[in-house]
Amino acid sequence: MTTPHPHAYILRAIADGKQIQYQYCGSEWKDCDPELVLTQLGLDYHSKPSYTLRIAPETITVNGVECPKPVPYPHDRTNWIVVVEYGTAYTGQRSESVMHTFATEADAKTVFDALCKPFKSEGKTP
Repeated sequence: MTTPHPHAYILRAIADGKQIQYQYCGSEWKDCDPELVLTQLGLDYHSKPSYTLRIAPETITVNGVECPKPVPYPHDRTNWIVVVEYGTAYTGQRSESVMHTFATEADAKTVFDALCKPFKSEGKTP
C-alpha cells in the first residue's frame, strides 16, 4: 500500500478549483495561484518550513455577520464546535459525534457571537 502525499488535500483542492493561501513566517494569509502552490509542494518544500499552505476558508453569513463556513470533521487535528443546549451556548473542543467543526476557537467564537446576535440588546430598552 502506498503512502499518500502529505499535501494530497491541497492537490485535490487545486484540481477542484478551490483557492489556496500561503503564510510566510506567521504573516497574514495571502491568496496564491496554483503554480506557486505546486512550486512550494516541490521536492524542496520541506526545506522551507517557514511556508504554510491551506485551503482558503469559505464563509457564510449568519445574522448579517460573515463567518467561517463549518468544515467536515477531520480526525487528525484539534477542531472547535459551537454547542447550543439547555438555553446556553458555548464553544468547545471537538467531539466525535459532531459532523462539522471549525479549525480554530476564534472561528467557532465568531459563529457563536453571530448566532447570539439577535438575542443581545444593542443598547435598546424593551
